[in-house]
Amino acid sequence: MFNILNDAIYELRIYCTMGAQTAINVRHYRATIDSAISPPKTSRDFMDFINTTISPLYSNVMSEAAGYQGLAMQEVSPQPNGPLDYRASPTPGTIPGDSLPTQTCGLIAFGTSGTNGINKSMAYIPFPAEFSNVGFGLPGPLYQAALGLLGDALASNFVMSQGTHNATLTPVAFRRGTQTSANITSARPRANWATQRSRGGFGKHNASPI
Repeated sequence: MFNILNDAIYELRIYCTMGAQTAINVRHYRATIDSAISPPKTSRDFMDFINTTISPLYSNVMSEAAGYQGLAMQEVSPQPNGPLDYRASPTPGTIPGDSLPTQTCGLIAFGTSGTNGINKSMAYIPFPAEFSNVGFGLPGPLYQAALGLLGDALASNFVMSQGTHNATLTPVAFRRGTQTSANITSARPRANWATQRSRGGFGKHNASPI
C-alpha cells in the first residue's frame, strides 16, 4: 500500500479470468489531490473504490464462465516503476450460456484531448458470451449497451471526497517511452468483435497475480 501523490500518473491493471486464461486491461490516471485531505488517500483506498465501481460493469459483459478478479496499481510517472499494490474483488460474469473463444473481445475506443500528439486509446474487453453474439457475428444491442456503460466508467474521473476536499483520478492516455499523456475525453463501444491473440488457446497462458 502507498500514498497517492498529486500530479503523479498511475497505471491501473484490471484482471479478468476464464479457466486458465487471464486478460489484463491497462488504463492510466493522473492524480489531483487536495492538500487539505488528511490522512492521505492510498492505493488501497482508490482500488477499493474503483473495484466497487467497475466490477459489476465488467461482470455484465462477461460470460458466466469468466470473472472479474481485481486490480493492480502502480506509479508510472514521474517515477517510472513505482511501488506496486494489488486488491482482489472476485465477481463472476453474468451472461449465460457458452463463451465465445477466449481471444474474442469487445472493443472500446477512447478519444483524447490530442495533447502531445496522443489521439486515441483502446481497451479490449475480455470473455464475452455466445448469447451476446447476434446476426452475422456481431455484438448484440444488450452487449453494446453494457459495454457503453463500462466505457463511460473507465473514461470518467474517480473522485473520493473528504468534506469539501477531493482526491481525483483523471483518465489519460499515457506513453511510457516519452512520459507524456493526454486526457481521455470520450468512450465509444465499437460495433464489431475484436481479437487479442495473446488470450487464445495456443501457447503459454497469461497468469493472474491476484
